[in-house]
Amino acid sequence: MPQWSRHSLRFLIEPLFGLPRFTYLVAILYIALASIYAIVTPVFEKPDENWHFAFVMHVVEKGELPYQSLPTRNHYAEQQGSQPPLYYLTLAGLLKAANQDELMTGFLRLNVRNAQFGQHTSLWPDNENVFVHGRCANECAKTERAVYIGRGLSILLGLIALLAAAWTIQLIFPDHPALLLIFVGSIAFNPQFLHISSSVSNDPMTFATVNLAFLSGFWWLKHPTSYRRVAALGMMVGLAALSKPSGLSAGVIAGFLLLWAGMLTWQTRFKQLLLFGSIVFVVAGWWYINNLVQYGELTGVERHIEITGVRAPEASFEQIKTEWRGVGDSYWASFGWGNLNIRSSIPYDAARILQAVLAILFVITVFARWRGWNIEQRWLIVLSLVQFILVGALLARWMRMTVAPLGRLMYPAMIPISLMIALGWLNVMPQRLRGVISLGVTSLWAVVPIVLAVTLIPDAYRPTQKMMNSEPGPIEMTFIEMGQEKAVIHDLVWSEDQNWIYLQAYWEPKAEFTFDYQIFVHVLDAQGNIISQRDTHPGLGYHPTTLWKAGQGFSDIVVIPKPMGQTFVSFAIGLYRAHDGMFERLSVTSPIFEIRDNAVQIPLEQVRRGIPPIDTK
Repeated sequence: MPQWSRHSLRFLIEPLFGLPRFTYLVAILYIALASIYAIVTPVFEKPDENWHFAFVMHVVEKGELPYQSLPTRNHYAEQQGSQPPLYYLTLAGLLKAANQDELMTGFLRLNVRNAQFGQHTSLWPDNENVFVHGRCANECAKTERAVYIGRGLSILLGLIALLAAAWTIQLIFPDHPALLLIFVGSIAFNPQFLHISSSVSNDPMTFATVNLAFLSGFWWLKHPTSYRRVAALGMMVGLAALSKPSGLSAGVIAGFLLLWAGMLTWQTRFKQLLLFGSIVFVVAGWWYINNLVQYGELTGVERHIEITGVRAPEASFEQIKTEWRGVGDSYWASFGWGNLNIRSSIPYDAARILQAVLAILFVITVFARWRGWNIEQRWLIVLSLVQFILVGALLARWMRMTVAPLGRLMYPAMIPISLMIALGWLNVMPQRLRGVISLGVTSLWAVVPIVLAVTLIPDAYRPTQKMMNSEPGPIEMTFIEMGQEKAVIHDLVWSEDQNWIYLQAYWEPKAEFTFDYQIFVHVLDAQGNIISQRDTHPGLGYHPTTLWKAGQGFSDIVVIPKPMGQTFVSFAIGLYRAHDGMFERLSVTSPIFEIRDNAVQIPLEQVRRGIPPIDTK
């Protein structure tokens, strides 16, 4: 056994329930970090979370699986209604047990799309929220609680995935604590894994069941004549197949083992394969037969693609190769709906270089140590490569059919990927210092998700702070909803830089708004023509008017693209509500400025000029 250089570190590798103690410390840190990621990201601001939750809600309220009719459906799950149902049935059962039903009213309130999402291209965190997070009480708050119950279930499933992966490595490499520490750290402290494992999604169920199937396969390999272990393997593969179509990859790994591993007669293999296949069929076969009857296909993937949008023509090999870079980047860090990324390319470039180096070191390690490894260790290496290639091929095929360069879709191969990383690291560590170095590397790794959780993610979902000096004075304009004064502006200040115009207003709410309104700012030339404009919810998307509190004044800024080569002389601003295909402007009065069609006309010479802001939020 490699020596850990300090007595205090030896305590960490002492076994507890079959795993070194440090594994449970990593697991506890995972739970804490995943909980933080669940809290700092608002409801439905994780990939497809609203559609995954809608699947669960349909089961809770209708007592049936969604039917994927075309062109319209009687549910809100969209393409996710084609997914295998294990996660959704599990969460629906939890919500029923917790009396969390009648969720539709709250869902509709939380599912209001932000029309300005993705419309802004500056470096500012601007309208990064896919949904408008306005006032949420009563039925809305009940639905929000149900979403957090779902996130809690996913965190638990992520923990199961982590521990199943750890037990797999401990089972096959029992005397390599440094290897295990780096292995579990690369999973538990992966920011993207934390982001997905704290979302309402069938992905965490897939991670858990695939890893349990991996563990069950190598547990069987320890005693290949055991029919009880074959039955456990069949159960895990069946559950994986009932989690997501990519979970079927676990069946390929199990098939390799049952066909070729272990010293068994062909009669025994046949009996074990028959038992294995029967259990997989009983657990998951009904769902695939149901797809065949309803949609004429086993997996439901074709119907899924029809709803989400077919890529026409299919992507070429060159396109897939170009987009694969996004797969690698988003394997580690891509938040929100994939729109929140680290602004600098340096961390991603460094990660790509490190992965390439570790992959090379992994290959060197395999060639150098192959003869010294036992048959079980060799099987783990071979099947890890098979799983990695298989999942990668499935993702490449998926990317040909639809735009989906998503790193999380490689997570069914997290055991192979993390094993490659850990063996690569081990190759450059001196034998006597492996304990200390592996602890140091893992500790530094744990810092990354903490930094991102307290900087990048919260910044995207909080209202803007004051950017330029505010000098509230007399009322400059008053906005009126249903005959009642709701908000006034006391101060306006503007500035510009090479690419952007900044208009800041000091708002003083007088009473709570009934609806969420958007701000519009038009930039006008001398003839009154609109030469640039910007529409946004207040707070650059994250301080809707229904959240405004009477007497709680605040400064808000709107960032407008600067019209190049044109001279602007005035602004026109106002509030409007988009509903039922109409755009209804809110009434406004002003003792200073002219009003045209409920838009306040503001000449530049009547607005104080400030210094362009340099901070974002």
